[in-house]
Amino acid sequence: MKYAILKYLALFCAVLLLSPAAMTLIFISATYLFAKRYRHEPTRKSAYFRGIFWSLVWLYANLAYRLFGRQEPIPVQKQETAIYLLPGFLDTPYAFWRLRRHLAKEGIKAYPIAYRRSFSSIREIAKDVCKMILLGNPQKIKLVGYSMGGIVAAYVNEYLLESKKAEQVVIVASPLQGTVLANIAFGMNAKEMRPQNDHLLLKELREKIEQNHNTKYNILLSKNDNIILPWYRAKLKEDESQHTHQVVEDFDHASMILSKENIELISQYLKAK
Repeated sequence: MKYAILKYLALFCAVLLLSPAAMTLIFISATYLFAKRYRHEPTRKSAYFRGIFWSLVWLYANLAYRLFGRQEPIPVQKQETAIYLLPGFLDTPYAFWRLRRHLAKEGIKAYPIAYRRSFSSIREIAKDVCKMILLGNPQKIKLVGYSMGGIVAAYVNEYLLESKKAEQVVIVASPLQGTVLANIAFGMNAKEMRPQNDHLLLKELREKIEQNHNTKYNILLSKNDNIILPWYRAKLKEDESQHTHQVVEDFDHASMILSKENIELISQYLKAK
């Protein structure tokens, strides 16, 4: 009897763990098929399988946070530069686990921030983030935003950090001009990232960033992004910008924050004077 119970319990756990993986595989494959409409070149098989791998890593890292994680306390800063990590849509601080480990090896502390309201307006999410940052009372601020987190980081810097602007904002794979996939997502924040709703938030935010000559913006984007469609919507604008844009090849959306190559790039940005 005990053996049968253990067998069914193991089967239940296996289904519980593998079902999200199956759904992720279906979703990622669907995004790649959909993305073909916006690409001039086919996706390499190596890039596709790497994308599947890192998407699964992203899934289980975030699932672990939902089950066991909690917001780490952000210590009060005094003399040091504080680096804050802002996750994406439906994302958690565990999306930054590889980046944090890499930075820690180089003696750099970074503090991830969890969103209290997953489907609220980006403005409201940014207000919560700003309160947490200011409670830490940092002397200098650097922000790293991944996906929607890049928009949140820019909004915090341009509208909410009045007397203490960030000296640097690193934006990784963020739909600064919106993405068509936001049309199938829920929430006010998803609505604000739809290309047809550019006037609600993103257009004015991009203009503010372009006018900001005091904060250094580093924008990292990929031509193989399967979430930001078309991929160039991760740019500030179509023509030249005063801020640094770096376009990488063969990295899908999850790989942009989890792959070794991009983590090293982000680290270089943060260490640059």
